[in-house]
Amino acid sequence: MIQGNACFHVTCKICSETVTTSPSLSEVPELKTFLQRKLSDSDTLAKTAYHLYQLRKNQWKKIEELKKIQLRRLKAIVTYAYYHVPYYRKILRSARIKPEQVKNIDDLRKIPITTKSDLQANHPNMISNGVDVKKCTINTTSGSTGTPLQVIADSKARHYSIALLQYAFFECGLRLRDKLVSVEVRIKTGKSMLRPPIGVGFLGRTRLSWMNTLEENIRLLKKIRPDALYIYPSVLLQLAREIRKENPAEINPRLIFSHGETLTPRCIQLANSTFDTRIHDLYGCAEFNRLAFQCDRQSGLHMITDGAVIEIIKDGENVDYGEPGEIVVTGLYNYAMPLIRYRIGDIGITTDESCDCGRSWPLIKRIEGRSSDFLVLPSGQALSPMNLLNAMDPKYVKGVMQYQIIQESKGSFLVKVVVNQEFNSEQVLSIQKRMQLRCYGEDVRVDVQAVNEIEKDKTGKARIIVSKIARPRI
Repeated sequence: MIQGNACFHVTCKICSETVTTSPSLSEVPELKTFLQRKLSDSDTLAKTAYHLYQLRKNQWKKIEELKKIQLRRLKAIVTYAYYHVPYYRKILRSARIKPEQVKNIDDLRKIPITTKSDLQANHPNMISNGVDVKKCTINTTSGSTGTPLQVIADSKARHYSIALLQYAFFECGLRLRDKLVSVEVRIKTGKSMLRPPIGVGFLGRTRLSWMNTLEENIRLLKKIRPDALYIYPSVLLQLAREIRKENPAEINPRLIFSHGETLTPRCIQLANSTFDTRIHDLYGCAEFNRLAFQCDRQSGLHMITDGAVIEIIKDGENVDYGEPGEIVVTGLYNYAMPLIRYRIGDIGITTDESCDCGRSWPLIKRIEGRSSDFLVLPSGQALSPMNLLNAMDPKYVKGVMQYQIIQESKGSFLVKVVVNQEFNSEQVLSIQKRMQLRCYGEDVRVDVQAVNEIEKDKTGKARIIVSKIARPRI
């Protein structure tokens, strides 16, 4: 109860919440916290809306104009990194490169590539001088390459990142009041962590945990009746298979957005036939958020050049259109932790064709990234590898620098880990318990083995999931 001789009411115009208080904010900490939160939310909404407006306007510009915008932003981020980021100052000087030497996009090739291992080994030196990490957003990657990482983003980068995410949704036909359900494997079922006014319609999407049983998630989806689903392809496959056994009409999203894994023809076919809608494939990663998206025409993935430079390279050189190569990305908006020529570990193919939609963003023909193979449990149930990847979440498993999960048999897994001094017997138990939990409680054995390095396959990559048994039929 708030005391005072001159009490009055404060109503937030954004969310209609009312607080009764006295005039002195210093005497009423709950009011101060309330107002600070609401002002912060309105500031986030305003700045995100501005970036969203710019993205929607720029997509129709001529390709030459888009290249000028991209080059201007590239020069700015390289110059900033040279003078403010210890890691990039060191490698640029070692390569005898000064910012003014980057005069066009092709000049990026003069800069050495940064890998996930570089980011992990040099993390403190990759943060810009003077950045208060406590005021930044920290994003942790899924660790799908076996190396979970933390990416620091300041408030400006966060606003732009949110705009990139919502931009792709908008352009694919999502409406402000649509109910968007995100089926995820890393969270417990609940509402979006975004606060009002961001939590409006699809901006405040509902999140369901894939750790629920299929029956429970289907029950929740029937209750929510979402207009759109945001989902991993492997999870969509299992969901579609189960829904087909019941009444598909009870869950009939107008839109489906796939992300995080390679979208296979089998997944497209099953989802289209189950839900009678087309899937929009979205491409991105934790380090850069949304990088490309598939519009209604589905001629390829539109690369959002305002936010990043995407290179497709092989043996250090850019490949021709139609040829596969490694995807290397330079972010153009995160000044707290710039990532320049960052190898994200995927394989992609670009095309010089244009999309009938009229947008000028260049196209990725397809992402050739390794499809996540399903595993199979003793009962015969198919298991998405995303379940096991999240068992290794660095929030719960400490001291693991890199890992590889090998399925030896239906009931046996071997987890190879490259560790540091934080790793101990408690972490071994944590891995075993979390792995067993994510195998839906089935009787599986999990052995953990510390190794000096993870062996690479013939392609030169360290595969995160290896199965020595026949793949289950999905």
